[in-house]
Amino acid sequence: MRVRYVEIQYDGRPQPMWGASNFDSLDYGLELDLDDGRTRSIIWMQKGRNEAILAAEGPLVPTQLLPDAAIAVWDVTDRWDELGPRSISSLSAVWSRHVFGPAINSAGQQVAPGGQSDLCLLTVILRALDGREAVITLGGPDTDGTYRYLADNVSVLFSVEVARKARVYLPGDSDLIT
Repeated sequence: MRVRYVEIQYDGRPQPMWGASNFDSLDYGLELDLDDGRTRSIIWMQKGRNEAILAAEGPLVPTQLLPDAAIAVWDVTDRWDELGPRSISSLSAVWSRHVFGPAINSAGQQVAPGGQSDLCLLTVILRALDGREAVITLGGPDTDGTYRYLADNVSVLFSVEVARKARVYLPGDSDLIT
């Protein structure tokens, strides 16, 4: 399996932005070239009330990104070979609905009603037969470099144990998003 991280390329940031202290945080998504020749992509997506990760068949360009998009692509296959699954034997998914609002302004007035999202994919766990795993979820680094939930980044943690300590929403958990 080959793995690439795809990030939005910002002016003045030629270096990879994805390395955090104990996880990888991507300002867009990743592509997995599977052993059977197919490519799967995972990105963050926010649409209306919904914030989720989107898992799709094929590369990100041109289906999710325009061909001329300013992106940086990093081959991280060696990193995944060292830390994560080298092939995928199973996966688990966590779906949830976000409950929000109502929005209140500084004067205490309601400015938007509360609501609930559609069912959204929040976390995917990829496992290999040898027990190695990658937890892919929404999130990014907090100011101290630790993981925190964010709707506009994808994070990769290389064990369920590390993900649980970081408070990633995992199968069987009650909603831990804070």
